[in-house]
Amino acid sequence: MKYQCDGQLKFSLELPEGWKFSRSVRSEEGDVIYFQGEHDSDVALQIGIIAGPNTQPDARERYLSRYGSYTRVADRTLGDESNSVCLEYANGEGILSAVRDGIQYSMEWRTAGNRDLLDSSVQQMLRSFSFPDKQEAQKMIARKSNHWL
Repeated sequence: MKYQCDGQLKFSLELPEGWKFSRSVRSEEGDVIYFQGEHDSDVALQIGIIAGPNTQPDARERYLSRYGSYTRVADRTLGDESNSVCLEYANGEGILSAVRDGIQYSMEWRTAGNRDLLDSSVQQMLRSFSFPDKQEAQKMIARKSNHWL
């Protein structure tokens, strides 16, 4: 099933079978959309403006490494964006951070159930992600707002 965000920043991704939109939350760092899957799994997608050195994958990896021991997964990207860094933590949780057109997209996942099932679901969401066009991203940055829903 395709999830289409029709807010100020339009994007889409394919939700695997058994997954659904759960809720959205506003925060100072950016808006967050939550998806819930079967077997007690969830994915959070946070989108916000990013600046400075954190636009580079190595800087984001250093920042994200503070959450514990991890393995960097080199072959994962968000959609077709090569400026992505993906980490999987020892507890089975993971995060992928991608920057495109000055906007950071962070997807985090966790499960209390089947990790292999979660992994295949996350990979489907990552591969299917479709970014908003560059003009939409530039409008959001010009507004200096992390609220796009």
